[in-house]
Amino acid sequence: MEFGLSSISDKSVLKLDPRTKLCLLIAISLIMVGGKTVGVEYILRVICAAIPFVLLLTVRHIKSALIYVVLIAFSVFCEGSVIPNISGAPNLILMILCGIISRFVPGYMMAGTQYGQPLSASL
Repeated sequence: MEFGLSSISDKSVLKLDPRTKLCLLIAISLIMVGGKTVGVEYILRVICAAIPFVLLLTVRHIKSALIYVVLIAFSVFCEGSVIPNISGAPNLILMILCGIISRFVPGYMMAGTQYGQPLSASL
């Protein structure tokens, strides 16, 4: 016999309550948007960027997880080594592109691990 809300899909390997995922979504979005790219905050951003990848793998969205890793790796590589070495308009365009990817894509992918029906049932 099961108690509580059991509207989580059987497809998932890691069974997290939708409200927990919603709290993670808010926390990851705040840290990724407001975090810096140097020091301890950079390590925190890397950890927060890894959480959506793990959750995408647990709900068996392999293709989405691979696309996410490629986007984040591209963004981190460009922010760390390409942007400091170029100047002018290409620098501005690349900085805007990498900033959008590294700050907003983790929250978007985190929302992709959530299904609407379990969320509405748990609220």
